[in-house]
Amino acid sequence: MSKERSAQSSKANSIIAFQNDGNKQKSTDFTNPNMDDTRHSPEDRDIEAVVKTKKRWEIEIQDQSSRLPPKQLAIVCISMVCAIMLGSLEQTGVSTTLPAIEKALKTGQSVTWVGTSYLVANTASQAFYGRLSDIFGRKAMLLVSIGLFAIGNLLCGFATSLAQLVGFRIIAGTGGGGLFVLSVIILSDVTSLRERGKVQGYMGVGAVLGFSVGPILGGVFAESDWRWVFWFTVPPAVLSMIQIVIWLPLKHVSGSSREKIKMIDYAGAFTQLISIVFILVPISGGGSTYPWSSPLVISMLAIGGVFGIIFILVEKYFARLPLVPLRLFRNRSFSFLVLISFITGCYMQTSLYFMPVYFQLIRQASPIHSSLLLMAMTVSQVSARL
Repeated sequence: MSKERSAQSSKANSIIAFQNDGNKQKSTDFTNPNMDDTRHSPEDRDIEAVVKTKKRWEIEIQDQSSRLPPKQLAIVCISMVCAIMLGSLEQTGVSTTLPAIEKALKTGQSVTWVGTSYLVANTASQAFYGRLSDIFGRKAMLLVSIGLFAIGNLLCGFATSLAQLVGFRIIAGTGGGGLFVLSVIILSDVTSLRERGKVQGYMGVGAVLGFSVGPILGGVFAESDWRWVFWFTVPPAVLSMIQIVIWLPLKHVSGSSREKIKMIDYAGAFTQLISIVFILVPISGGGSTYPWSSPLVISMLAIGGVFGIIFILVEKYFARLPLVPLRLFRNRSFSFLVLISFITGCYMQTSLYFMPVYFQLIRQASPIHSSLLLMAMTVSQVSARL
């Protein structure tokens, strides 16, 4: 086994460039003039190929794509849609119950941290989940994501103070960061380009259902017991995990645990986390919890900006397997889509969390009435994005 791995390693040393088409890696062997953009044998794809470039050593991602029979593909699609629907249900449901949580825990304006803590953890973990799924496998990371999401929400229902609730929301947000990202990646792995548009339409239906039903459930729970807005997501999460374990036969990612752990971009993960937290937290609390001109807000924004620059440098020059491959941004279409997603995400998340507070505290609407108003807005927004 060691001789075999040694031989495979010597082959990898002859590879000095590679191309990434999104799901599969194509390598070019310049030691053989008759080979131009050829694939390695299956045994070469079973281990990570170390690629030597002028700037750094890089790691080739293993192919995890597979084609499923129609019936099994339909079941997998249902499981992924359920995972996406869980995230959208949770966000809209919790936003409707924020006024009830504020009254129960007497949080005042700090109740906005219930949403902010979830979104910060969600944002910070998304890129990390995508790369960990390349290293440890899609199925394993999706199960971890749903498990953290369910545990965090279960604990949120038992919170007796704002500090506990925010802490448990961070756990739920860390799990929620992988729900949508990994579902999209897995569906890309099990479908062809021809089928992908139709499957993405199904995903949009799941998002619409979540954003439509979430406000109504949140309004009902706000008038009875706000804790159930967290607890009611746990049974569907467990059911989704069971479906994934049974019906999602993705390819196993070979390699020892020690090798996989070494592939993680720790520097990139750390600098990205610090940057996101130190930028999003003062933006969320500025003007309400602290003045915009306060030294705390200014210093946190400065630290976040510095770590953001360090993150870019780490990803470009030092990371063997970067969390965010910066070469993607050379594509104008990709960069433009990222910008549009950022703008629409800012608007949608802001409206989801603050419109129910406005309806109930300023317009004196009941939780049910507030949820219906929010549902009209979310359905039109999500439907337009389909």
